[in-house]
Amino acid sequence: MTKFNKPRPTKTHAPQMRNMTKRTPHKLGHAHTQHQNTLPPPKGQLIWGHHAVVAVLKQQSRDIFAVYATTQMAEKIKSILQLTSAQEKLFHIGTSQQLSTFMPANAAHQGIAIACGGKPAQALSEVLDTRASQNRNQIVLVLDQITDPQNVGAIFRLACGFDVKAIIMQNRHAPELAGACAKVAVGATEYVPHCLVTNIADTLAQLKEHNWLVSGLAGNTDDTIENGLARSAPYAQTPYTCHAVVLGAEGAGLRNRVKQMCDQILSIPMLSDTTLIDSLNVAHACAIALYEIRRQSQAPQ
Repeated sequence: MTKFNKPRPTKTHAPQMRNMTKRTPHKLGHAHTQHQNTLPPPKGQLIWGHHAVVAVLKQQSRDIFAVYATTQMAEKIKSILQLTSAQEKLFHIGTSQQLSTFMPANAAHQGIAIACGGKPAQALSEVLDTRASQNRNQIVLVLDQITDPQNVGAIFRLACGFDVKAIIMQNRHAPELAGACAKVAVGATEYVPHCLVTNIADTLAQLKEHNWLVSGLAGNTDDTIENGLARSAPYAQTPYTCHAVVLGAEGAGLRNRVKQMCDQILSIPMLSDTTLIDSLNVAHACAIALYEIRRQSQAPQ
């Protein structure tokens, strides 16, 4: 019988990221120093991009677990870090390419990211109560199962620009206010309150009980957003002073029961002769609706 020598086991080593030890930059004060060979994996939610990360640091409404930054970006945000406890959790990254090793593919992180907890949601009762604000022309946006993170991020950015009181989403279908959503929102997710509810239709009923005008956007109606809002504008002597604008998911649109709970269903007229483009992206439609509400609310009485 021929004998074969038993092969010796080969040693394998887990890949390690170089030059990614946690260091204390000289100009960032008394940051904690911890030397280690590899960068710890992110904990919680991951937010990237300069504006998005700065908004998280400034608002301080989330738990912060770690800040990952290149030397250049760490220097850029040092004044903000010094005002928070986040400088104790700063990890220096050698290059942007090294940061990309544990980021989602094609994430435009700009050399900075933050690992943090979720943003706390606001109670619906705070949104329903319009007496707390001096602004008698308040707006809330209601998202009916809009799940695309980039669309939701764009809507948060619009909401911040048009002074929206809150964004209401269904808790089972709302994307995390992190990642691509937070990046597209350029920090607006930290400034615009959001509410998570179980049932959108029941929430619309509550809004109506508190004298909110509920307008749904859809393409299958001849009632335009300009005419519909003009009928109910604050200067038209109607009981409505606050608007809830309901937006449906791409393709599916508003669900039947949600549509039934709206006071009115309005459309944005399309002027093109072609039938290939008969609707707008939900974020674009949201922008037109918010602009029209603000335009009419500022019109002379």
